[in-house]
Amino acid sequence: MDSSLLAASSVLEQARQYAVSKNTYVWVLFNEPEMNDASNELTVAVVASRSGTDTLGWPDDKIILPAANQPASDIEIVVRGRRLSAARIADRPSVNIGSLPKAGAAEQASLASLNIEIGPNGNRASFTRAVQFTPTGEARASGAIVRYIDLTMLPLRGEGGGDSPNQAVLRIGGLTGKTLIYRN
Repeated sequence: MDSSLLAASSVLEQARQYAVSKNTYVWVLFNEPEMNDASNELTVAVVASRSGTDTLGWPDDKIILPAANQPASDIEIVVRGRRLSAARIADRPSVNIGSLPKAGAAEQASLASLNIEIGPNGNRASFTRAVQFTPTGEARASGAIVRYIDLTMLPLRGEGGGDSPNQAVLRIGGLTGKTLIYRN
């Protein structure tokens, strides 16, 4: 879980830096492995706008990348898929971490829900959760700005509830996009 936690934090920071340095919008995409499925790992991918515009937004429909009918798509795949072994994500901090500062419901958000598939036919990876970084480095989980976006990470197998040391929250600052790690 330690390596998955550090890798997720690293991907988030790299995506934020990419958004700022390229003056564009970047989405960090997560898939959600099935509970207790040892062969299924959490995967993170990063896509970015080539034009610097918010091309994806927060779509309700499925998006397939690269688009078959658009060879010069406006969305480029920055990180195709990085596997984070033995970890899963959960909505909102459902964990008890003493060092995690309390935040009101209006101040925080969870990852956004969307449906994006990356890869060629027959070998596509499906991503259902995302966070977006803007050209100014802000982090968003919807069209609205929030103070925090919390990404709770739990072990894929075994106990992750209660006061287990194998649980963590990656707290992404809404205005700065900086990621802080909190764990027991």
